[in-house]
Formats: sequence, C-alpha cells, structure tokens
Amino acid sequence: TPFPNQLLSILFWNLGLLLLFLWLLHVFENDLAAATAVAYLTVTPFVLFYSSSIHHEPSCFFFFNLTFYCFVRYLELGKSRRWLFATCIAYFLLCQSYWFYYVSAGILFVALQVRWRSFSARDTFILALVPVIATLTTFLQVVYALDGADRAMFRMKDIAAARTLDMRIENSEWYPDKKFLKAYHWHRYPVT
Repeated sequence: TPFPNQLLSILFWNLGLLLLFLWLLHVFENDLAAATAVAYLTVTPFVLFYSSSIHHEPSCFFFFNLTFYCFVRYLELGKSRRWLFATCIAYFLLCQSYWFYYVSAGILFVALQVRWRSFSARDTFILALVPVIATLTTFLQVVYALDGADRAMFRMKDIAAARTLDMRIENSEWYPDKKFLKAYHWHRYPVT
C-alpha cells in the first residue's frame, strides 16, 4: 500500500516548507519576506504538481532546505563545526536523493558565503567533496546491485548519456529506441 509513502511525502514537504521559511528568515532578516517567498513557492506549478509525488521530490525538497538551514546557521553562528558537519550530512543525503541538485546547491553555497561576507575556500572545498563522495557511494551501490564494476560503469555511463544529453551509447539499455527530446521540444522551450 502506498499510504505510508504518501504520509512520509506529506511530512517531507511540510518540514521542507518550514525549513525553507526558517533559513530564508535568517537570510532576509524579515518575517514578511520569508513568508512571502514560501507562499509564492507553494503556488508554483512545480510544488503543486510534485507535492503529491511519492518519488524523490519530497526527500529532495526536505534535504535541500535542511542543508541550507544548517549552512545558514553555520554562517551566522561563527562557523561552528557542528553546523558544518550537519550541513555536509544533509547535503550528502540530498545528493543521494537525486543528482540534479549538485550544481544549484554549489552555487547557493557560494552566494550565501558572499552574502555573509565570509567566503572561505576551505569551506567551499569541503562542501565540494560531498557530491564527489555521494557519487562514489552511489557507484559502489550500483556495483553491489549489478554484481561488478564493469556492469556498474556501463550502467552509469548509459544513464548519464541518456539523462544529460538524451543520447544513447553503444548497446544502450536505457530506453535504447526512445528519444525524449526532439526538435519540436527545443523549439517550444521553455513550454515543454
């Protein structure tokens, strides 16, 4: 039954919205601005559509906002190591939830450091290691699931080519006869 998954998804979305409000409150230093940002987000097509999902979106939303709540606290409280550690754990769980957030989170990490006028190459390097470690652990999980590094490497290359460039590698197993984006889609972008 999907009922427990639906409850967990609702919990993740609601906690994610609360965390979003809290970290934006620290960034904007204004209740109204933070509440307006959260209210706006709740009526966007993305949230309206994915808020009923039991796939990766609820956990990604929760871990994304947990990551930045922890990071903002780290920046505010004089760079306490426990908040950096909490940021890294939350970011690792975000990266394990879905690969899509690596770059956007990295840009936001730098932007928040600049906002607090406390850019640190050391902190940026530590945070940049997290997706690398997440990628390696994902690879090890795939090695275990597919009984070997060769099959795992092939599978990851196959998915990377298909998911990033909508291309297929030789002997592809990832929807080998299907293209997801055609010229029509690119012509209509961003409507698609």
